Amino acid sequence: MKGLHNLLELVRVPAALYGFKIMTSLIIPLYQPGDVLQRTWQTLRRFIDYQPDAWEVVFVSDGCTDGSVERLERWRKSAQARWCRILAYQPNRGKGWAVRVGLHAARGEVRVFTDVDLAYSFEDLRVVHAVRDGAPLAITSREHPRSSVTFPSAMIPYVKYRRRQSRVFNWIARTMLGIHHLDTQAGLKAFSAQAVEQLLPFLECDGFGFDCEILLAAQRLGMEVAEVPVAVRHTDTASTTSITTSWQMLKQLCRIRHRWKQGTPLPIVQNYAVQEKGWQQEQTLEDTDLFIEQCGVPGRGSLAIV
Repeated sequence: MKGLHNLLELVRVPAALYGFKIMTSLIIPLYQPGDVLQRTWQTLRRFIDYQPDAWEVVFVSDGCTDGSVERLERWRKSAQARWCRILAYQPNRGKGWAVRVGLHAARGEVRVFTDVDLAYSFEDLRVVHAVRDGAPLAITSREHPRSSVTFPSAMIPYVKYRRRQSRVFNWIARTMLGIHHLDTQAGLKAFSAQAVEQLLPFLECDGFGFDCEILLAAQRLGMEVAEVPVAVRHTDTASTTSITTSWQMLKQLCRIRHRWKQGTPLPIVQNYAVQEKGWQQEQTLEDTDLFIEQCGVPGRGSLAIV
C-alpha cells in the first residue's frame, strides 16, 4: 500500500479527464479468490482513478464458483467503472489458459498480468514502462540485485522455504528448457500488443508452467526480454504451490520440452472466445466496435460479447 500511496501523491489528475483511449491493460486471472477480491477491487479503484493514462482491468474468472463474478459485476455497476471488464467461462482450465484469454481480449498497447492478491507493489509497474520504452516483453525478477522482499518477522521460516522452493524449480526449468532467466515464475509480466500476437499461437500450457513456456517461446522467436527489479510483499502463508501442484508443474515442463525439442513448433489455432459480463446491458456490438476504433486498437473477432 505504501507504493500505491506514493504513486497517488505524484499523480493527482484523475484519468477520467483524459477520455477513454485505452493504453494499458491489466489482466487478473481468478480462481476462488475469496475475501481477497474485495481488497484488490478497492486498491485498483484508487489506482485507476488517479492514472494520467487510460487503463483497463480485465478480470478473467477461470471457472469460479464462489460468487466472484457476481460480486465484480455488482461493484462495477455501483462504481460505474467502465475501466473494468469481466470475462468468465466454465469449467476451470488453469492459470495459463486464463492469462491467454485475458491477453487476447485486452485492448491495450501494453498488456500486463499479475495475481489477484497484488503481491507485487504498484511501484513494480516498471515492467509497463519497460515495454513502453520499446521492449516487447518485460518480466520482474526476484533475483534482480535491486529487488526486495517485505514480510512480518513471524513469516521468516515460510519465506525462506518459498525462496528455496522457487530457486530449485527455476534451476530445473532452466536445465530442462535451456532458458537463462533466473526467475521464471514471478507473477508480473508485461507485453506489447504486437508481442502478444506473435507469442499466443505458440503457447498451449494451461497450468502454472505457462510462464516458462512464454520465456522459451520468446527466446526461440528472438524476442528481447527486459528484466526489472521487483518489490514483493508477503502478508500470509497462503500458497498455490503445493506438492501436487509442484508435480504437475514438472510434468508440464516435460511436455513443453518435448514439444519444443525439435525447434519452433507449428502455430496453434485456439478459440479464446468467452463470455464478457456486464457490457450487454450498456453497449451493443456495434457500439463496442466503434469504441475500439476510436481507441485506435484493432477489434478482436473471436471475443464474444453477449
